[in-house]
This record gives sequence, structure tokens and C-alpha cells, in this order.
Amino acid sequence: MSDAYPYCELFGFDQKAIDIRLMMMDMGAAELECAEQFLARVMHPCQQQIVDDFYARLMQKPEFMHIINQGGVDLAGLKKTQTAYLATLGKDFNTLSYFDARLKIGWVHYQVGVPLSLYQSAYRILQEIFIREICSLIAADDERLAMINYALKVSCLDMSLAVSAYHSTTVNNLEDSLRNIQYERLQLMQKASTDELTGLPNREVVRKRLMRELIDLRNHKHGIYLIMADLDYFKTINDEFGHLTGDYVLKGVAARIRQSLRGTDMVGRYGGEEFIILLINKTEQQAELIAERIRTHVNEAPYNANGEEIDITLSQGLACAYASDTADTLIERADKALYEAKRSGRNCVVTARC
Repeated sequence: MSDAYPYCELFGFDQKAIDIRLMMMDMGAAELECAEQFLARVMHPCQQQIVDDFYARLMQKPEFMHIINQGGVDLAGLKKTQTAYLATLGKDFNTLSYFDARLKIGWVHYQVGVPLSLYQSAYRILQEIFIREICSLIAADDERLAMINYALKVSCLDMSLAVSAYHSTTVNNLEDSLRNIQYERLQLMQKASTDELTGLPNREVVRKRLMRELIDLRNHKHGIYLIMADLDYFKTINDEFGHLTGDYVLKGVAARIRQSLRGTDMVGRYGGEEFIILLINKTEQQAELIAERIRTHVNEAPYNANGEEIDITLSQGLACAYASDTADTLIERADKALYEAKRSGRNCVVTARC
């Protein structure tokens, strides 16, 4: 496809598509011959009268007058454009250049907000005017009938191309709008479900996942463990180094916890300096090993914040889920184990016992 025909390219009209459209309109060699006669015997002698009558009829339509009354529409300019359009009506209608010009009309009219219903009305008016002029100019019945038949075909072709462009542009814009809405929805959903500072899921997301897993637990009996983890002496870091440094440390800890997990396990920020970690399909031994891995990884190297090296330790409470558990009862048990870890000197893992 040549770049010289951008609207054919945009709306998918190559020569094959053109041939198919003309076949649908029953337009071929005979109509090409008739096109020259129509321009010479009807259009050129009556062109100005046709344009004037066309707009006089259109101005009786509320849809058209609404466009005019919106302002910025030059009726004389519209008549000049319509005169140029009619001067080429049907000329070389089987070419890319003809299709491109007609498709452009539909595209432009969509951009300026011309209603599609006004198209149909406008082409019907043109057809009535064509028939009137043909009947007044051509006396022989056979010639008159052939000319009327051609005028109806070529005007229907032009209308079909304008409507195709109008419809395709509408659909494309709706698809673009839908994609934008879906993208914005995903962005909002992500924002609503993500802790802004650490990038981790927030407590509600982890809680909902926990509730689903507890339902599965009753059916499938796979092991679920919950860790409540809390940074030790975090208030001291905020007091000594400031909240920006504290935020930097929280992000670093969140990253290290996430790196310590595998597969379907999940970590979220529970609030403040506290994290909630969900371990799926684990034994108690595996859960304790993971908790220890998290504790070690969080503490294995200082956090460098603006040249300050800050050591962080993590206390954790680990609890096993039972079929009778709700999200609240499981979190409560893990929380109690966390407080026990704090009382036991911090930087350790305590497993809840029933």
C-alpha cells in the first residue's frame, strides 16, 4: 500500500478490498462509462443548482442546523467543498485515489461530530436531486433509467465508504478508550492493593489471600503458616536518623524478606514496621527454616542510608493454621508469638503452641 493513500491504509482498503466493495455495489466497466456521461450531461450543467438545492434541504434538518449554530462553520466554505466533491463524483471510482478521498470525508466528519444519521439523510437528498435533474435533462427512457441507476449506485458507494470510515473510527476510538479505562482500572487496583512505600501488597490483600487459603485448608488439608514480623527498635532509627532514613530501611527490609520467599509464599506490609508473611503448603519444619532464613537475610548486612550503616534485626511470631481458624484467630496467635519473641530478647523466631 502506498503512503500516498493514508486513509485506504488506515481503513484497510487495498485493490482487492476495492474490487470486493465494487462487486457488492454491482459496479463495473459499464458504470465507468456511465460516470463520464453523468458528469458531462448532468453534473457539470447543474452543479451549482444541485449544491444550492442540497444545502437548502439540509438546512431544514435540526441535526445540520445544530452543527451550524455551534459556530465556526462557514456555509459558503461547505458549498465550495461540496462543489469540488460533486465535480469528481464517480470519476475513476475503481482507484485507490477515489476511495482514499471518500474515506477521508467520513473520517473528517467523525472528527467534527457530524451524526451518522445525517449522512443517510444527506445522501438520500442528493439522490432525490440527481433523479430530478436526470429526468429534466434526459428524455429517452432507456438512457434516463440507466443514468438514474448509475447515480443511485455511485452515491451509495460514496455513502458506504464514508460510513465505513466513520464506523471504523468510532470503533477504534472506543477500543482505545476501553484500553485506557482498563489500564487506569488496573493502575487504581494496583494502587489500592499495594503499600506505597515498600511496593508490597497491603494488609487487606494478604488478609483476603489468607481467607481463601483457609477455605482451601478445610478441603485439602495443606499446611498453612503465618508469620508476623516486626523490626526491632525501629523507633530509635526514626528518632536518631529521621523518618526518611526509616523509610529507606523499611524498603530495604521489605526487599530482603521478598527475596527470602519462594513460589506461592507471600509477604505484605501489615502496618508501621510490621510485616505479615503467608507460607503455603509447608510443614512446621519448613516454615521455621523459612522464618530463620528471613531473620538471617534481614540482618546479614547493614543498611547504608546516606553514609550511615544501620543494623536491623527482626522478631517473628510463627503460627500454624487449623481448619477451625479464621483469619483473625490465626493472626492473633502469630501476634502473640511475636510478642513472645520480643520478650525473649528480640532477633528470634517464636512458634506459637496451642
